[in-house]
Amino acid sequence: MAGIALIGGPLQILVTAGFGTWIARLASVPLTDALWFGAMVSLSSTMVVLKTLAATGTMSTPASRVMIGMLVVQDLAVVPILIVLPQLGATDGLGARLATASLVAAGFLVVMVLVGTTLLPAMLRRVVAWGSRELFLVAVVAAGVGVGAVA
Repeated sequence: MAGIALIGGPLQILVTAGFGTWIARLASVPLTDALWFGAMVSLSSTMVVLKTLAATGTMSTPASRVMIGMLVVQDLAVVPILIVLPQLGATDGLGARLATASLVAAGFLVVMVLVGTTLLPAMLRRVVAWGSRELFLVAVVAAGVGVGAVA
């Protein structure tokens, strides 16, 4: 399912963002604002979709698993979108600014994936070994706040 999500997720974001941008341009919205609109409509609410899947009891179906994978890709795409799109407002040195912003976004994603797949699970395993549910909850909240503070 990961392969489908890693290919389908960015493809869905690009196609939907392009369509949203095109619709906004048809309504005579300036290009930069149209790009923001396209980016906004290309992302779904993960919590709404997960709650709907849970309520219907379809969380474990293959289609739902693909959808959840694509939602994770969309969640990760928010960071590059918020780093790259503001650079479009400036006209001087746009290429260099976009390249720098893209490198920063890619670096952030690489660090986030590495920390999320190595450091965070190891830390949570250690906390679980202590046998305290309250400590585990505190560790999860602290990790969430820490990630939120960094982003």
